[in-house]
Amino acid sequence: LPQDAFEETCCYEAIDYSIPACSLCKRGEAWYDMNGDVDVYFQGSNRTCTEVSNSLFRKAEEDSGFCAAAKAEYFPSCCFEKCDLCQGSQLDANVEVAYKGAAATCLELGLRFVADIVMEGSEECNAAREILFEPCCFSNPTDPCVLCQSNTVDQGDIRDDVGVSFYGSTTSCFDLNSFLVSREEQVGFMCQAAKAELQEDCCFQECSICGSGGNLYWDNPTTFNGISFACGELTWVLSGSRVEEGSEECIQMQSTYYDDCCSGPSALIPDAGNKCEICPSVGKDWYAQVIHLGKPMTCLELDSVLLQKGVFDVSAECEQAVQDYSNQCCYIPPKKPCNLCQSGKQSYSVLDQTVTYNGAETNCYGIYNYLWTRLETEDDACLVTQNDLQPQCCYSKCSICQDYQLDQDKLVVHEGATMACSELENSFMGLNQIMQGSEQCARIQQEHW
Repeated sequence: LPQDAFEETCCYEAIDYSIPACSLCKRGEAWYDMNGDVDVYFQGSNRTCTEVSNSLFRKAEEDSGFCAAAKAEYFPSCCFEKCDLCQGSQLDANVEVAYKGAAATCLELGLRFVADIVMEGSEECNAAREILFEPCCFSNPTDPCVLCQSNTVDQGDIRDDVGVSFYGSTTSCFDLNSFLVSREEQVGFMCQAAKAELQEDCCFQECSICGSGGNLYWDNPTTFNGISFACGELTWVLSGSRVEEGSEECIQMQSTYYDDCCSGPSALIPDAGNKCEICPSVGKDWYAQVIHLGKPMTCLELDSVLLQKGVFDVSAECEQAVQDYSNQCCYIPPKKPCNLCQSGKQSYSVLDQTVTYNGAETNCYGIYNYLWTRLETEDDACLVTQNDLQPQCCYSKCSICQDYQLDQDKLVVHEGATMACSELENSFMGLNQIMQGSEQCARIQQEHW
């Protein structure tokens, strides 16, 4: 039968892709580029390296002897380490430079080095780096420049779409702030010049319903869009509206809610203005967990319970509550927060993982939040926790383009769903905790690069 005659040549048994497949140009955790057009002799015929790689990926498992033998034979001919212009620094993808008499972006040159098989350590690579490193590469700052922040005062939020001119270039306030955060130190000359020239144009204070002279009475009831809220909760609802202090819309909001929220304790909640404050002068972690009268609850729930039970300021019950719960509910915000998943200048993503911390079982997200809100970067407790828990809690999230620029708005179809490349990289990869170097990451990179 024809089927019997050609079955061995034309058919193969697919591997189980839950087990890592053979990747020709991977050694350990390092990935190399492929010289795909090179011809090699593979399984009785001349094949390109691309064809060999595809065949191995479909048919062989990473840990198989066949994969190891194929890598030993074909890796030297097919795989190479591309010229890395920036050697650990960041590539400024969109900067245009002149190289060998032609204009190109730094990203285009990086892609050209792959296509032209310019190898790391070669004379051409070293010569290119000498010329291109300064215009094409940068290091992330240790204390980033934030346009709407000064040493003493928070200057507010960014006006995203406002156009400005700076250093001879026209840009938006949002793009300029993104540039400063990624490139410039807080104490640098360019940072200070940008703040002096552009804070007035680019920064605004968000509208406060009580204005600069009023006090917010958190528990006072009010109504918004037909729904009853505590005034404190209403400020959270309105915080994303980006209404500027002093604008007509802000004045209208203040006129609508001032009497309910800012003129004094509501008659509907007697003595609310004198309620017990567990954290009277420091930050409140409303979602920290406490045990009150044998019942677990958040600090926000505890705040309401004390009010409902008539526990007011300057009372023995309030003093006892402060003594019992301030350590869990209150904190002084650090100036340079401790980032559990930062090592040097490199930041990693947080795993949804259960771990033991200070003798108790908790999860990595909880520890990350605790360190960020409580400890300084230089604190011994920060350094010890990073050293102990980074291997369990932190990972390098899969990056589709790795050292190259992501086309964020490009639409792709992945697992039957249409999404932008930015959604695939940021949301899908993060929610599924897909790690760089994993087989799932490799498949996504091959499919969508």
